[in-house]
Amino acid sequence: MLIDLHTHTTASDGTYTPQELYQKANEKGLEVLSITDHDTIDGLLTLKSQLPGLDYRISFTESCPSNLESRTSDLNSQLSSLESRNSIFEFLPGVEISAEFPKTLHILGYGFNLDDNKLSKTLKELQEYRLNRNKLMIEKMNAFGFNITMNELLEISGGEVIGRPHFARLLLNKGYVNSIQEAFDKYLKKGAKFYLDKKRLSPGEAIELIINAGGIA
Repeated sequence: MLIDLHTHTTASDGTYTPQELYQKANEKGLEVLSITDHDTIDGLLTLKSQLPGLDYRISFTESCPSNLESRTSDLNSQLSSLESRNSIFEFLPGVEISAEFPKTLHILGYGFNLDDNKLSKTLKELQEYRLNRNKLMIEKMNAFGFNITMNELLEISGGEVIGRPHFARLLLNKGYVNSIQEAFDKYLKKGAKFYLDKKRLSPGEAIELIINAGGIA
């Protein structure tokens, strides 16, 4: 049984769009997939809208167990039951939330309610902060003499959430660096010239957010 519970799409810093990732997973024979984009569930929501026939999702949204141990047991039971089924594909709602304590941590959450208002609101706030950070990074690059625009980044990202890999690709395309690695080493990695930190929750806040939305972390 093939399962991948940690994937990213172009909704954050992945290479494939949600539908492309779905197709790749099918080609590889995966039976369970979780999209765990950074600080967003837009990739999973996009895939659901593009493939409305994929109604079944492994989750706790219909009858959410009240404690974490029960939720974990419920999830394991659902995954185990798939081994005796001939279904092609199942989805486990997922997200990877950035946290800080004292260094960066990535908190993975699964099986939460996609319609949870607080989860959606908090993730949107994190995305808005990332957008403002991107604008500030562009300003720093322009002041340094690099002709970089938001429209160029949007074109490279395909209109999805812009991240440092898109900055690196644009710097390479414009001849400011000779490789993606050089872009990160000289300008984009933590502590480099154009690096700006992003807003992060505390580990406790991230875990509480996921659990209160009916998931496990």
